[in-house]
Amino acid sequence: MKGKPVRAMTRREMLRLLGVGTTGAFLAACAPAAAPSEAGDQPAAADEGPITLRFAPWPGAPSREPIKAVVNAFNESQDRIVIKEEEMGGEGNHYQKLKVRAAANELPDMAFMQGSHDYVSFVTAGLLHPIDDMIEADPTFVRAERIPPVAESIFHVLGQTWGLPNEAAAFGMYYNKSMFDEAGVAYPEPGWTWDDFLEKAIALTKGEGATKQYGFIQNFDAFRSMVWVRTNGGRYFDTDEFPQTISIDNAAVVEAIQFLQDLVWTHKVSVAEGQFAAAAGGIGFETGRVAMNMEGNWRIPGWVPRLQDLGMEWDVAPLPEKAAQTTWLSVDITPIFAVTEYPNECYEFIKFWNKEGQPYMLNLWARLPVIPNEETRQLWVDWIDAKGIGPLAADAFWNAWDTGWVMPLTPAWPEINGEVLGAAWEEIFQIEGTDVVSVLEAAQPRAQAILDEKGQPS
Repeated sequence: MKGKPVRAMTRREMLRLLGVGTTGAFLAACAPAAAPSEAGDQPAAADEGPITLRFAPWPGAPSREPIKAVVNAFNESQDRIVIKEEEMGGEGNHYQKLKVRAAANELPDMAFMQGSHDYVSFVTAGLLHPIDDMIEADPTFVRAERIPPVAESIFHVLGQTWGLPNEAAAFGMYYNKSMFDEAGVAYPEPGWTWDDFLEKAIALTKGEGATKQYGFIQNFDAFRSMVWVRTNGGRYFDTDEFPQTISIDNAAVVEAIQFLQDLVWTHKVSVAEGQFAAAAGGIGFETGRVAMNMEGNWRIPGWVPRLQDLGMEWDVAPLPEKAAQTTWLSVDITPIFAVTEYPNECYEFIKFWNKEGQPYMLNLWARLPVIPNEETRQLWVDWIDAKGIGPLAADAFWNAWDTGWVMPLTPAWPEINGEVLGAAWEEIFQIEGTDVVSVLEAAQPRAQAILDEKGQPS
């Protein structure tokens, strides 16, 4: 059976798809998902050469070297398929540019996407090609190996599979061992609690003004706050796939956000500006002025040389727990677009990336291998050790495969976050004395209204 072509969209449909007027939130409005093409329906390769597949990589300097390495390795591994990278110009973010191309019927064959709300908007818009038929026809494919169970909800959406994992990351608690040693404070250990964390943050904060040393720093946005909510046994959404209820004023959420606000305004162990603004002003973990920083393993390549220059000894601990030991796990995807003439050849590339491409993602971008087993875990441990990082770091990130959670998928999240939560969190963390309960209670019905209107597939 041939896959359904994606028809040209009207201007009105394109504007809806791009979410114009809703700060980039995409509306799931287009046709239903295309059925997979069978191998016999694909055009034959030209006699004069291999099939060329167009691929839109993730933009930005940190990702370019590892992704190019994966593409080159695949191209060199066989002579039937050539992957051609197409970096997209123009205005907007990666997803907005792809949506513009969709409206103009100019999509490539594949694209790198984060396993998040942005990717799922392409699913609900009918722009992606499921790979279930290819998986079923592949005798070498072991689903539980290729798609770790903790990430299944990212890749299997609306009853179909839309790609394979290409890289993974998690949050851990970076800490400055040199600063701990100087203050005589014990290092974090697995199983440490919020109380332990707060005690250490207070003990490691000293000074005033431009030279103040802070016990902790992070970006105080709704997303990173969600990590603390989960360690407190709570959550924003009722389920991971197209949730129907959001609850940002329940007791577990309120307690977590109050704890974070108190770090800034009561205990003054952190800064209201948030991690990124503070780092721009010289207050960042990599400056040697911060004892602890909740961040992802993607920071390692950039921070290793900087911290070596400072002579800093450091490590990464698991996040402190209250009701649960957990962390956010990010697993990304390379979906195939429904317009491709060569879905089976695209599948060969994403399958290669899922396994043979993983050493490049690890060595060049510090990404967790996406097929977690003893062999890949040892690769990760050896890589961390070679970087001279402390002994806790390897497990702090790797254990996310067992204890982590993935971001709930709803096309409503960009608007909920941009139109409601962003303003609420700014008020909570930027204005001293703000009542957390009142702000969250006021934001709750507005967030739910957006979820009701835009959170479900059409």
